[in-house]
Amino acid sequence: MNIRECPREGEVLDAVLSGRWGEGPGGGLSEHARACGVCRDLVQVAEAVASDYRMMLDRARVPPPALLWWRSELRVRQEVARTAVRPITLAHAFAAAAAVGVGVALGRDWIGPLLDLVRNWYGGLAGTGSALDAIAGLSLADTPMGLPLLLAIGGCLMLAPLAAWLILSED
Repeated sequence: MNIRECPREGEVLDAVLSGRWGEGPGGGLSEHARACGVCRDLVQVAEAVASDYRMMLDRARVPPPALLWWRSELRVRQEVARTAVRPITLAHAFAAAAAVGVGVALGRDWIGPLLDLVRNWYGGLAGTGSALDAIAGLSLADTPMGLPLLLAIGGCLMLAPLAAWLILSED
């Protein structure tokens, strides 16, 4: 393999890439490039690369700084929101697991009376022919755990609008 080098290669490359190539007398640089095979090839390749570079710069579309700033602010806000939600999500998961555990523990005492209540209610619907009579005769307070169940359901119904307001409020 025949490797050739020219001591003026760097000067020729700098002149072509900086856009000074072909401007006035370059100290004999253009005459040297026409005479030297290495520099002649270098000029052809460097001009092609420089031309492509200028064309790509002309085609590049840079978004306005305000848009870039807005996007970065939005990204920061989303990251802060994700970081803030993590402990809340863990608390919700813990609360749900605790609720399931309490429900399972208390379910043994409640499930029997609730099933009897549903059977009586459906039996009342089937026997009387009037749904209003069956509903009027339905009483949770008569079951052993009926009063705490009614209080829990009533409390949830009263707190639901407050919870919805707190969740949906922006502050």
